[in-house]
Amino acid sequence: MIKKFSLIYFSIICLFACTKDEVTQPQVINNTEQISSVVIRLFSIEKPDSVFGIVWRDLDGFGGLDPIVEVLNLKQNQHYQMNMIVLNEFVNPVDTISNEIRKEAAVHQFFYYPDSLLENKLSIHVIDSDETGKPLGLLTALTTLPFVAGQTVKEGNMKIILSHYDGIPKTEKPSPESDMEIVFPIKISK
Repeated sequence: MIKKFSLIYFSIICLFACTKDEVTQPQVINNTEQISSVVIRLFSIEKPDSVFGIVWRDLDGFGGLDPIVEVLNLKQNQHYQMNMIVLNEFVNPVDTISNEIRKEAAVHQFFYYPDSLLENKLSIHVIDSDETGKPLGLLTALTTLPFVAGQTVKEGNMKIILSHYDGIPKTEKPSPESDMEIVFPIKISK
């Protein structure tokens, strides 16, 4: 009888111990996007029919070969509208990640950082926003400023970060988690 009671008691303790472990185990969720290409389409506000674009493409994924990156050629003293198209070409059919980013705007935000070589030559303003009015950044206004006398070309880079705010509020700074961090070369000429 004592052996039977001990066996039942031991079984109940094991049952509760296993159940407790299952409940307290953290669930790992990875929401980062699989991004193979970023297409930037622009047009000059002064010449709306002047649509052009560039591509950043990394078809072998992170850590393989260097990505293929085109130069963004702009004219000085112009206003542009810029649209970002983000793709996952690792799947068939190709997944337009931009659509998902737009749907999940409350947890995504693009940040644009021209380097010091483009300081006072390029300004970027995010046009679109999430449902609470916080910036998203798939659609931006890009302005190149006039050159000073004698200046004909200005070159530099622009870093683009797609921040993911999963479980934390959006701020004016990138989150600790990013879905994308890429660099585009920019050339501004007369």
